[in-house]
Order: sequence, then structure tokens, then C-alpha cells
Amino acid sequence: IIRSISKDVTMLWPENLSVAEVPDTTASRRADINGGWVFDGDKISPRTYTPEELQRQAESKKKTLLAAADAAIAPLSRAVKLGMATEQEEKMLT
Repeated sequence: IIRSISKDVTMLWPENLSVAEVPDTTASRRADINGGWVFDGDKISPRTYTPEELQRQAESKKKTLLAAADAAIAPLSRAVKLGMATEQEEKMLT
């Protein structure tokens, strides 16, 4: 998994990791350090996730989306409950 990228090798101090020099190509420039790219000793390619990793990613995304939905719904719901909601706000909840 690619954890750091630099055009200046002196900027890399990988503790317990490897450093590889790769050609500056369009394909290698697509890589980032967010965990979605790997270097197999020859080339850089998108990471292939295990079913367990994909499940964790889906659960994390679900949690994030539910939190965002709750943040949007809760104030509207309170406004309706307290009789302070406009017609438009009430419609947003249905």
C-alpha cells in the first residue's frame, strides 16, 4: 500500500517501510496516499480490497450517511414537535 509520495527522496523517512523509485508517468501520477494504491515491485495499480475490507467500508459509509441524515432531520422534527415548523419544513419530513 502506498503511504507516501514525493519527487524528492530526501523527504521520505519510512520507518519499517520500503522506498521505490518509479517512472514519472500518467499512470503513476494518479496514485495517492489514501490507501487505494499499491506498488507490486514493478508497477503502481489500484488496490484490490478483500470482502471484509469492502464490508467495513460500506459500514463506515452507512454510518456517515445516517449521521448526516439525522443532522438534517432532527432539527426539523423538533420544530414540528414544538409547533414551530413551516409548511415547507413539515413537507421536507414526508
